[in-house]
Amino acid sequence: MNDKKRLLQYNYLRITLVLFFLGGSIFMVRAQEDNKIDAYSTFGATRIALTQSVETTTKGVLNFDIQHQFGAINSGISQFFGLDQATTRLGLNYGLSQWLTLGIGRAGLLKTYDGSIKIKLKRQAAEEGFPFSIVYFGDMGISTSPWNYTNVPYYFSSRLTYTNQLLIARCFGDHFSMQLSPTFIHRNFVESNKADNDIWDVGIAARYLFGENYSITADYHYIMSPYTSNNFNNSLTLGFNILISGHVFSLYATNSLGILEQQFIPETKGSWLKGDVHFGFSIVRSFVLREPDYF
Repeated sequence: MNDKKRLLQYNYLRITLVLFFLGGSIFMVRAQEDNKIDAYSTFGATRIALTQSVETTTKGVLNFDIQHQFGAINSGISQFFGLDQATTRLGLNYGLSQWLTLGIGRAGLLKTYDGSIKIKLKRQAAEEGFPFSIVYFGDMGISTSPWNYTNVPYYFSSRLTYTNQLLIARCFGDHFSMQLSPTFIHRNFVESNKADNDIWDVGIAARYLFGENYSITADYHYIMSPYTSNNFNNSLTLGFNILISGHVFSLYATNSLGILEQQFIPETKGSWLKGDVHFGFSIVRSFVLREPDYF
């Protein structure tokens, strides 16, 4: 890696951090003006299956998120059909306001720590009014696994990855919701000169709620960057959610091994048709640290 590319990496980091801090102030006034009318719950959880949803953590509430994915079911009886293998992510998300959520986490894959931000830009009006909810999601990951590339100069910036998403969703009545997720991912380091440092992707997700506490979910990501789309598969996840006061339980099956957006969107190798399917679950526990005022 030459000095010019290294400088570009650090500039990208600076730009991302500036956007993180300035984004909140830019949209603060709009979010405060927009809280007169709130849409009903679009997805009932901050994730749909693997994909981030337009839901943000309630002001004054801390969410503890445990995500656990097993190995592929086609790994055979010697690996107990994937149950002997697992990757986990532990995360904390706190609602600073009804429009701003900050999060931190740690994923087992590549021993990655991450920090995230969610900014609610616009909310779907409950009656006549704006037809969509729009949220910005940003995440920066830092891999801490051993550096095994002996022929490549080591720079700390090579461990950094970034995700930027615009989440656009609509709730169609009391039961059905859909979301579109244009996504841009940047990886400072890739193993091949042909690989994409920048990845463009568009995700689509949906939820169908039946009863008061149960829903089925699906999300699919279509990779548009040429090299990545030719060498990796699109991520497809099917899930089942149970909503209980203070808890969200999710069971899902996916062809992706990674849990972070920087991992499962551009680096999915599994194929549903070949049995490269990972079962997983997540548990979200909410703790009220201060009484929310919903403003």
